[in-house]
Amino acid sequence: MSALVNLSRRRLLIAGAALGGSLCLGVLAPPARAGKSALGDSAPVALHAWLAIDAQGVARLLVPHTETGQGIHTALALALAESLDLPLAACRCETGFGPEFVVPELGLQGTLLGSSVAQSFERVRRLAASARQMLLQAAAARWGVAPETLRTEQGRVIGAASGQLLNYGALAADAARQTPPDVALSPYRAPTGSDPVRLDARSKVDGSAVYGIDVKLPGLLTALLLRPPRLGAKPGKAAVASAKSILGVRHVTEIDDCIAVVADQYWTAKQGLDALTVEWEQSAAQRHDSAKQADAHQRLLKEPGLLALARGEPAAQPPAEATLIEFEAEMAELAHTCMEPLSATAQVHADGVDIWVSTELPGHDAAVAAEVCEIPLDKVRIHPLLAGGGMGRRAHPQADFVRAAVMLSKKIQQPVKLIWRRQDEFAAGWHRPRTSVRASLALDARQRPQAAWLRIASAPVLPGTPFAARMREGVDPTQVEGLVDWPYALPQLRVSYHPDLEAAPALWWPGGGHLHAAFVQESLIELAAERAGRDSFRYRSDLLDAAPRLQALLQRLRRHARWGRPGRGRHQGMALYQAAGGAIAAVVRVRIDAGHWRVEDIHAVIDCGQVVHREGVVAQVTSGLLLGLSAARGEAVQWIDGEVQQRDYDAYPILRMPDAPAVYVELLDSTAPPTGIRELAVPVLAPALANALSRATGQRPQRLPIGASVG
Repeated sequence: MSALVNLSRRRLLIAGAALGGSLCLGVLAPPARAGKSALGDSAPVALHAWLAIDAQGVARLLVPHTETGQGIHTALALALAESLDLPLAACRCETGFGPEFVVPELGLQGTLLGSSVAQSFERVRRLAASARQMLLQAAAARWGVAPETLRTEQGRVIGAASGQLLNYGALAADAARQTPPDVALSPYRAPTGSDPVRLDARSKVDGSAVYGIDVKLPGLLTALLLRPPRLGAKPGKAAVASAKSILGVRHVTEIDDCIAVVADQYWTAKQGLDALTVEWEQSAAQRHDSAKQADAHQRLLKEPGLLALARGEPAAQPPAEATLIEFEAEMAELAHTCMEPLSATAQVHADGVDIWVSTELPGHDAAVAAEVCEIPLDKVRIHPLLAGGGMGRRAHPQADFVRAAVMLSKKIQQPVKLIWRRQDEFAAGWHRPRTSVRASLALDARQRPQAAWLRIASAPVLPGTPFAARMREGVDPTQVEGLVDWPYALPQLRVSYHPDLEAAPALWWPGGGHLHAAFVQESLIELAAERAGRDSFRYRSDLLDAAPRLQALLQRLRRHARWGRPGRGRHQGMALYQAAGGAIAAVVRVRIDAGHWRVEDIHAVIDCGQVVHREGVVAQVTSGLLLGLSAARGEAVQWIDGEVQQRDYDAYPILRMPDAPAVYVELLDSTAPPTGIRELAVPVLAPALANALSRATGQRPQRLPIGASVG
C-alpha cells in the first residue's frame, strides 16, 4: 500500500535513472489519430501507462484501470508479456494514479463500460514494444554491435552471432538512458497451450490480496453512518450520550445528512450506531414513490419527447394504415449490490491527503477530495486497491463514500476508514433508473421490418457527472444507446427520449441503456418472426444480409445450442445483440414446474474481437449472463413515500447458487480489436429468457423483473 507518487513524465524518466538498475518508461503513442470514444465523442488515442523493470527482470505495469474481478490486470499483463517478450510469471500489473493514466476515450482516469482491455490493449503493447527496443539498443551499445544483430527471448537479450546473453534486469539502467522509439506492432500472438492462470488467483485464495475494506494504518479508526429514513431528510435533535458511553466509541458527529459514529473497530461503531436516537427533519425529504413514477412514465410517453434519432425520414407517429407490432416494456430500478461493501480510508495531514480506496474513478475522487480539503490537486494521493465488484457504483459523480471519509478525517484529525453497511447502499439511492419503453414496429408486405418508433422514459444519469457535456439537447446518450444502433435491415427509425426529471438520483449500471435496448429490440423481432410464421434464427438471418459477421454468429449458435431440440417439457428462446464493436447471441432453455420457471442452461456465442485471455473472457461472459438473469428474475428496488423498501439481500433476491444454470460459452476467432464484454453479455439474457417463456406459456413478458412464477 505504498504511495504511488504523482510524477510528470519528465520527472519520472529522470527519477528512473537513479532507481538502482530499474527501468521506468512513459511512452506516448503517436498523437495524430482520432477515434470514436466509448461514450460517443472523438478523442485522440494516447498512451499513459508506465512500466518499470527491476534488477531481477520483473516488469511492473501500472494501468489506468481498477481490477474489480473482471481480470483486466491479467489480460493487460499478457499484452505486456507478449510485446516485451517476457514470461507472464515475471509480470506484475497494478492500478496507477495520476494524470499520466487518463483514458482518452473517457477524458479522465476510470474503469467504465466494461471496456478496459479495449481501451488499453494496444497502448500497453505499444509501450512494451518500445521498451523491448530500448533494451536491445542498450545491449547493442554495451557490446558495440548493431541492434539488428540481436534478438530477445523470454526476458533476455541474446547476441545472434556471439552468443552473448543478458537478462532485462541487467540492462535496465542502460535502457533508461535510451530515447523511447516508436515501434511498429506485429499481430498479437495469444499464448499457446493451456490458458494462463490469473495473476491475482493465488493472492485471492490465500487472503493476501488487499481490497479497500482491508486497509490497516497506525491509529486507524472505523466509521459507520446513520442515514435518514428518506432521501433529503436532515438530522434534527439527536440523543448521542448512549452512543458515546460505549467503550471504544471516539466521536459522534454530523456529516452532510447523516450522523457518523467513529470508533476503534467496526463492531464498536455498530453498537454506537444502534444506540443512537435521532429526530429527523422531513421538510426537504423527497417523496419518491415507485408506483407514482410508473404512472408518470406513462404520461411522459404520451408527450412528444426529445428527438434522439430520425433515420429515413419517418413520420412522428406510426401511420394509421400500417401493419404494426406494439410492445411496451418496463424495467425496475436496480441496486448495484457489490459483494465488497463500499469503503474508503482517508488520512488528512499537513502535506495533503492520502486515500486508500477501491474506486472506478480515482482522478475524479481526487478532485472531490481536493475541494473538501481546499488544497491543490497534486496534494491528493489516491492509492487504488482491488475491488470486490464495481458495477458502476464505485464511479459516483459526487464520490460520496470517498468524500465522507475525507470529511471525517479532516474533522477529527485522524485516519478514518468509512465502511458502508449493505443497507447504506440501498438507502443512499443512485440506482439504475426505472425505465419505460413504448415501441411500434411497422412491417411491409413480406412481413419484414419497415419502420420503428421507439420512445424511452427514464431519469438521465449524465447530468452532474464528469460526462455531463455529452448530453445533446437534453438527450442522455446512455439511455438511448443501442436503440439508435439497430442491427437489422430497417429503412426508417425514430427514437425519442422522455427524461424523468422528478426521479431519485440515478447512476449507471452494467450494460447501461443496452439493457432496455436489447429487451425491446429482440422482443419486437421475435414478435415479427411469429407474425411471419418464421423460425427465430432464419428470420433474423434474412434481415442481416449486410452483416455477415452477425449471420456467422447465428449459424454457430444454432449448432452450439442444438436449436429446435429443447427436450421434453423444455422450451428455448434466443436473442442477438451488438454493442461496443462486438456481438453476442444466446439461447436460453427453460423448464416450468408447478407454476415456476427455471433456466436449465444458457448457450452463448460471442464475437468480442481479439481474445487476449480466453479463460478471462469466458468468465466475463458467464458472469454477465448470470447477472442479466439475476436482474431479469427478481431484482427490483421499490420506493414508498420516499423510503426504500429493500435494505439487504433478504428483500432483494439476487441469483443464488442453487438457481444458477449451466452456462456454455463459445468464442469466435477474430483479428478485430478487443471489445467490452459486459456491454454484450448482460443485456442479451433478458430478451432470450422472455422469448423462451413466451414460447412456453403463450404470454410475453413485458416487465422486468419477470418474477419466478408464470401464469
